[in-house]
Amino acid sequence: MKTNPKTKPSSSLDLTLPTSWDELTPQQLLDVCAFSVTDRPEDYVKMLLLMKWNGLSVAQRKGFRKPMKGCEWLRKGNRFYHVRTDLLAAAATTLDFLSTPPESPIRPQELHGHVAVRADLRDTVFGIYLEIENYYQGFLSSKNPAALDRMAMHLYPGFEGSMTEAERFAVILWMTGVKNMFSRQFTELFRSAGNDGENHEQHDVMLA
Repeated sequence: MKTNPKTKPSSSLDLTLPTSWDELTPQQLLDVCAFSVTDRPEDYVKMLLLMKWNGLSVAQRKGFRKPMKGCEWLRKGNRFYHVRTDLLAAAATTLDFLSTPPESPIRPQELHGHVAVRADLRDTVFGIYLEIENYYQGFLSSKNPAALDRMAMHLYPGFEGSMTEAERFAVILWMTGVKNMFSRQFTELFRSAGNDGENHEQHDVMLA
């Protein structure tokens, strides 16, 4: 079957993906948080992120031959690509870093128009830091999302109200990164959020 001349299939597809938490753009971080609070499998989430960040979508097959077994038609703008799904899945493994906690603090720069404090909390007065810590520990023990909402009032001065699940996940990521940073800087006081032990918190920040 002939294809429309304006939608002639291309022979190669170039993909661009971040390789670490620190390489995520602000929008990509928001995307990660939004997809992470769904019930979708981890590998599927990584594939969705790969598709979105590269402007890809599954193409309608009208005007094209049926894809070969193990292949799929993808669209990017006005171009179409006949892609092996196993190669696409292999490319998605670039995002495997999302399955482990961030080692440094990362966060959305704004929340409903309110600007975040410094990611490493170094400009936060000690009394406010203690309140943030108490709310965080309260969330870890109770799983009450209201504790995260109260934390956000300090992390994003001026913010009031409740957050979405994705925004709460972003706060958890932020604090996990802070804890891991502190564990390297103050070894006598903190342990990494990724290590086992009796006197530290475990943080589940893997993709859903």
